[in-house]
Amino acid sequence: MTEPLVTVIIPCYNAADTIVRAIDSVRRQTWRPLEIIAVDDASTDNTRQILEAEAERGDVTVVALDRNLRAAGARNAGFAQSHGEFIAFLDSDDEWLPEKVARQVALLASHPDMTFVSCDASNVTLDGTVRERIFSTLPPALGRDGWRTMLAYSNAMPSVAMVRRSAFDAVGGFHLGMELIEDQDFFIRVALLGETGFVDEVLVITHTQPAGLSHRTWRWDIEVWPAVRRHIEAQKDRLSFGERRHIYGFRYARLGRNVYAEAPLHGAMLILRGMLNGNAPLANAWYLIVASPPVRTLKGWLARGRQDRTIAR
Repeated sequence: MTEPLVTVIIPCYNAADTIVRAIDSVRRQTWRPLEIIAVDDASTDNTRQILEAEAERGDVTVVALDRNLRAAGARNAGFAQSHGEFIAFLDSDDEWLPEKVARQVALLASHPDMTFVSCDASNVTLDGTVRERIFSTLPPALGRDGWRTMLAYSNAMPSVAMVRRSAFDAVGGFHLGMELIEDQDFFIRVALLGETGFVDEVLVITHTQPAGLSHRTWRWDIEVWPAVRRHIEAQKDRLSFGERRHIYGFRYARLGRNVYAEAPLHGAMLILRGMLNGNAPLANAWYLIVASPPVRTLKGWLARGRQDRTIAR
């Protein structure tokens, strides 16, 4: 029996410092056969030259774009050149552990109705701190109702995901012009087609980058909300009143916490909306107190005071 081909799509924009690490992590996969497609998204550094050098080894196909299409467009361009039955995504600043592809192919192959599968990951921050199992704080999206979970929160990102080719085709790929939300939007649409799965292992290492999207402002977080809300409203006939209330409560509270430090009034109003929808009223009320600007200022004074006393000794 011929093993199914897996295509790995790596969008690259000014990724000269990290792209070789990403590609090498694919080369170390225990699964074969693999098709590696690296898409240079009109980089302005020497990313394209590095990719062309990697392609000389015979295992990387380079797609060079004439204009910057951002991550969504680059992934779609890679898919247009792909042949795999399963499609996996890897951001150019992340890396995979050797069993990542094998574990996910095994799960998809044994569940014909499963449209995509994710896994857990660790994150290495700018100062070298390692955050373990970044997607295990909340239950994963599983089964035929996985889309319901994903409306409330997303615990997937491109580097941890693998989808069926047929599912990618069915949803038309990633929507353009949706920076920050294009992956959530895509995975929700794919999840609506069938079952979702999760390999409960750390199989990916993500790396925070100085210019990465993780360094976004609170206004970007706010801009994500309308796209998520459209998905919730589109499925309202399939959701009970209680389910919609739970989803809105979770989304409002999490969004509010994300922006509270930079925009206290706006964040507080969102958290209150989450509480009114039943999301952890006591925990959120306590958060509004301990994370408020006066308390944060007081904590800063106390921390500086301790530091000054330590120096004085």
